[in-house]
Amino acid sequence: MFKKGDLIFIWSGGFFAWLISFFSKVPHIAVAIDDDRYIEADFFKGVRLVGKVNLLNSKRYEVYSIPASDQRTNQFVQTLMCKYGAEYDRTGLIAYLTGFKLFQSSKRWFCSELVAYALKRVGLQISLNAYKVSPEDIYKWIIKNSGKVYYD
Repeated sequence: MFKKGDLIFIWSGGFFAWLISFFSKVPHIAVAIDDDRYIEADFFKGVRLVGKVNLLNSKRYEVYSIPASDQRTNQFVQTLMCKYGAEYDRTGLIAYLTGFKLFQSSKRWFCSELVAYALKRVGLQISLNAYKVSPEDIYKWIIKNSGKVYYD
C-alpha cells in the first residue's frame, strides 16, 4: 500500500484536526516507513509508529512520493526514525500559531515540523523553516515537486 518515504496527508474527524483546520487546510502529515506502517507526531503520544489500519478512521487521506533517489529516501526515513519516541512539541505548535520562535525545541516535534526537518536534512529543497511549516505548506510543496501516488 505505501512505499517507504511516502508522504501521507490525513484529514481525520478529531478535535485537533478540527482546530488545526482553522490554520491549515491539511490538518496532519505522516510518513510511510514501509508498506504497512507510518511515523507521525501525535499530540498525546509524541513521535510514534502506527499501522495503516488507523487510516480507516480518517475521513480522507492522500499519499505522494517524495522526489528523491532510493538512497535519499532511506536517509529521510532514518532521520525520522531517529526522532521515534520524542515528545510532541506543544509549545512549538503554539509558537507556530503565534509566530514566536521562542518556544521552538529540537527535542519535541509537531507533525509538519518533523517532516520538514527530515526533508531538509537529506537535502530536499523545501523552502520553508521547519518551525513555521504547516501540513498544508508541505502539501503544496509536494504537489509542485512530485507525482501523486494515489488518492483514497
